Amino acid sequence: MHPVMQAYLPVVFGLVGLSVFLVDANNAVSNNEISGLQALFDSTVGRNWNWAPLTDGAHWDFQDNPNPCLEKWQGVGCNAECSENVSSTCTITSIKLPDFNLVGSLSSELFLVSSLKDLVIPLNRGLVGTVPSSFGSFMRLEFISLYSNALSGSIPSTLGSLDKLTVLYLDDNSLTGSIPYSLGSLAKIVNLDLNTNLLSGSIPSTIGSMSKVTFLAVYDNLLTG
Repeated sequence: MHPVMQAYLPVVFGLVGLSVFLVDANNAVSNNEISGLQALFDSTVGRNWNWAPLTDGAHWDFQDNPNPCLEKWQGVGCNAECSENVSSTCTITSIKLPDFNLVGSLSSELFLVSSLKDLVIPLNRGLVGTVPSSFGSFMRLEFISLYSNALSGSIPSTLGSLDKLTVLYLDDNSLTGSIPYSLGSLAKIVNLDLNTNLLSGSIPSTIGSMSKVTFLAVYDNLLTG
């Protein structure tokens, strides 16, 4: 090989390596969001989830600097701008794990997935414990679906701070206590389903201030008044 070419090739490969590094760095999902996913995986025995065929996406794997978006993890949705384009950034916008055999409890650290808009984890009868109060920190959350699990404890009042929330499905669990007055602050809520729980007390008057509600279900509880 010509000496000039020998000197040139390392530079070329060095630039290619730099280019790949830049793409990975710019597309990387934040460490916080990865930590939030890891916390959910660990707290619900992720190794035993009911995975779909690999043609529907990859299993969650936290080894070697994972990128759930580019690796297309099952149940994980990302922002539309996320691609292999060097100028894009990847954020996790949805977690959808219906009937995935989650066993355990929802980790309070899931709130670290701060870009989340849709949280859809219904039909997991092994999912016990409470709805973490930290879920009130999901400031972009628009859709929560946690129906037909085995959740217990009270509905956290912090959910009333989710000012972008349009749908809240907590029906068919074993939730106790009263309906928080703070839910009346959900100005954008359209669907609110709390039926088939063990909720008690009266329905807060603040619920009447949710002017956009088109579906409200609180039957099959222990409510009065």
